[in-house]
This record gives sequence, structure tokens and C-alpha cells, in this order.
Amino acid sequence: MRQLAVFVAVYRRRSVTEAAEALHITQPTASKLLAELERISGLTLFTREQGRLTPTMDAENLIEPVEKMLVAKEELKRNFGRVARGQAGHVRVSTLPAFSVGLIPEVADAFLRERPEATADLHTAASTYVIEAVANRVADIGFVTARPTDGRVILSAFAALPAVCVLPADDPLATRTEIWPEDLEGRRFVSLDRQSPFRERLDHVFKEAKVARRIVIEAGDAAMVCKYVSLGNGLTVIDPISALDRWREGNIILRPFQPEVMFEVYSVTPDGTALSTLAEQFLMVAGTVLKALQREIADACQNHA
Repeated sequence: MRQLAVFVAVYRRRSVTEAAEALHITQPTASKLLAELERISGLTLFTREQGRLTPTMDAENLIEPVEKMLVAKEELKRNFGRVARGQAGHVRVSTLPAFSVGLIPEVADAFLRERPEATADLHTAASTYVIEAVANRVADIGFVTARPTDGRVILSAFAALPAVCVLPADDPLATRTEIWPEDLEGRRFVSLDRQSPFRERLDHVFKEAKVARRIVIEAGDAAMVCKYVSLGNGLTVIDPISALDRWREGNIILRPFQPEVMFEVYSVTPDGTALSTLAEQFLMVAGTVLKALQREIADACQNHA
């Protein structure tokens, strides 16, 4: 590459001395590099006429592709730098539905605003499919609630969020500072379906309290559960991220639920493969956004408007 750079510099300046100055090398070094290029290629690239170098026809035929290659090399070098600094590249994220509305869009927004040359593929799936996507390298990172048994992935605790009770804004319980299972005895209840690990933990809490809910709607998506509550179909206990997103639209109230039922989320990364710089930074941004959302959730649970 140094030989080719000298070739281009001499071609543009018709002088080895001026080419050496432009490249910040000595004249003997420039002469040596040009001589090596002619020896290796078997071509005569310049002839000397009246103290100036004149390109041969071979040099004329080579100058354009060589210049394009050098430009491409510099662009590649810049791209390596941008990728290494996490400024460019592509990140693939697969997430459980609860995060696909309330968290990941805000993370992607913050992430891409600071990295205009980066791109992201954001996919929503059940936890088992998220794990499979990361294990098969279809996704770089994932967020799940289920504990994977696949040895091809690494599980790391990402968030443990206490569930909240979601009530219509005009519900009598909206005046309470916290909600207990006994408060929901016989009340119309909107629930996640039975395939949800969170539903299993919540059912156990109500069973221990010997409280019977009137489950009128079961849904597989937390955002839809909150929507049904806002329409007056009942109450629910759900993860706070999904609840907060719906609370921002109005017409519902959030209250802490006791005893705490934790909504546990894990990040999933491939085993045996280092994360890309972009993937590592996406996880960092996700953690920062999550902390901001937790502060907003605390404020929402105290809001009596």
C-alpha cells in the first residue's frame, strides 16, 4: 500500500521529492518504494524528461483503479474506527413482548440518536424463541423472563421489577397507596394467559392469600391487558414497564402491589462469542433507560390525578 501511495503521489506531482514531502517521508524512501513497485510489477511507470517524471501508458492505465483502491482502503479504515468506537454497524435485538413497547423503543431512540450511522433490527418474540434466536446467532442480544436451559447462551440478570396494580382512574381503590390481594376479592380481573411465568407467580400469591379473582379476560400480551383495564373491563397486576406505557396515555392509575411479585428479566447473549461493541453499548443504554423508567414508575404510583 505504501508503494501504491508513492505511485499516486508521484503521478500527481511528477516529482519524487514533492511526492515524498506530501507523504511525509524522505526522498530516498520514496524512490526506493517506487523502484520496488516497478520491480515487483515488471512495469516501467515513469520516464524522466527534462528533470520531470512522465507517466508511461502503463501508469496511465493503472492510476484510476489504484486511486479508487486507496480511497476504499481509507474508507475501510474509517469504518473500522467507527465500528470499534460503536458509532457504526448493525445490532440485532430480540425481546419479550413486555419490553417491545415500553422499553426497547426508548432504548433504540436514545441509542440511534447518538449513532446516526448505526442500524438496528428489533424483533419481538416469546422468551423461548428469543433464546433460540440468540443461540443460533440470529440475534446478538435478547431479553427474556424464562430461564434458558440452552448451553449455547449466557443468562445475566437485567431487571427485577415489582409488579404494580393497574386500575381504571375512577376506581374506588385509586385512593389507596398500595393494593393487597384481599382488596381484589371478587373483583373483575384482566390477566395474562397461563403460558406466562409471571402469571404463575401471581396465581400463587392469590392462592396463598385465599383470594378469588373474577378473571374476565385473559390475554397473551401485557400491553393489551392494560388496554382492557383502561376500557373499564377490570383491574390487573402486571409488570410496571407495560403499565407505565399505558399510564402515559391517561385513564388508568398505578399503585404498588403487596406482597411484591417480581417481574424478572434476563439479558441473553451467545456463549463463546464476544459481543460486538454496538451490542455491548445497546445493553448499557438499555440499563440507563431502565433506571429512568423506574423513577417514572415510582412517580406514577404516587400520582393521584
